[in-house]
This record gives sequence, structure tokens and C-alpha cells, in this order.
Amino acid sequence: MNRSIRVMTANLLVDRANLTYLGNVLEVVDPDVLVTQELGHKAADLIATRFPYHDLRPQLDSKGRGIAGRLEARFGEIPLPWRAGMWARIGQGHQQWLVANVHIRNPIVFPWWRTARLRKGQVEALFAWADHEAGGEPFVLAGDMNASPLWPVYRRLSGRWDDLL
Repeated sequence: MNRSIRVMTANLLVDRANLTYLGNVLEVVDPDVLVTQELGHKAADLIATRFPYHDLRPQLDSKGRGIAGRLEARFGEIPLPWRAGMWARIGQGHQQWLVANVHIRNPIVFPWWRTARLRKGQVEALFAWADHEAGGEPFVLAGDMNASPLWPVYRRLSGRWDDLL
């Protein structure tokens, strides 16, 4: 039997997100997996009470991140330049999903030419990781790509994987 999962991603703005609103959204959306970027300590506390399986790494800056879920999970880190990503193998028995959480560097950080090289390096490192880690199970890439369809990062990612949005 194939089962689907509901994945939600949220940039929580390092505890500037309204936690009451976040709680309400979690109730309505009812995700199986929550992927977060810019995770602060208050939001991490809220998330930990709602999801039995989680790897939450809150910080006081934009590098906080986490993955939380309702199903059994194993967690790990994706080695990316500047800001590491995370992964979770989620599921039970023969039905497993690999979920990756990345937060690509903001493209407008000066000097832009250095930032462009860093973003390209993040995507290349993500592809190398996926080539090694992503086996036969379904793969979901979620996070804050800091990109629209006009940006090279978006075009490279959507050229390799289907965009479900």
C-alpha cells in the first residue's frame, strides 16, 4: 500500500513569527512533516510539543533549522557551504520517504558575485549529496530557496526535480 505524506515548510524568521498563528496553521494544515528555516527557540519549543519525532536546531540567527514529524524518523545533516542542510528518512517498514531541508543563501547579499558563487556551490553540494543518499525511496526537497522561477538556482533545482508548487 502506497501512502502519501503532507509536508509543510516554514521560514519562522528567528522567533519573529507569531506563535499563535503558527499553532493555528499547524492545526489546519495538519502536516505529517514540518520543515523549518530560521528556527528560533520559542518556535522550536512549540513544534517539539506537537511532533513526537524531531531534530530541531534553533539558533539566534538565520541558521536555525529543523525537521519534525509524526512518523518514525532518522535524521542527519547535509554538508552545504555556508549553511548546512538537514535530512530525515521518514516512515515505517517498506514505506519510506527522504525529506531534505535546505536554506539557500539570499541572492542580494553584497558582494553579489561572491553570493552567486556560494549559491551555485550550495546547489552543486546538494546534487552531490542527493546522488549519494537518495536511493529508491520518494524524495522531497523543501526549504527556503530564496529564488523565483527567474533565478538560476530555481531553474537548476526544477530542472532536476519536479516542482510541486
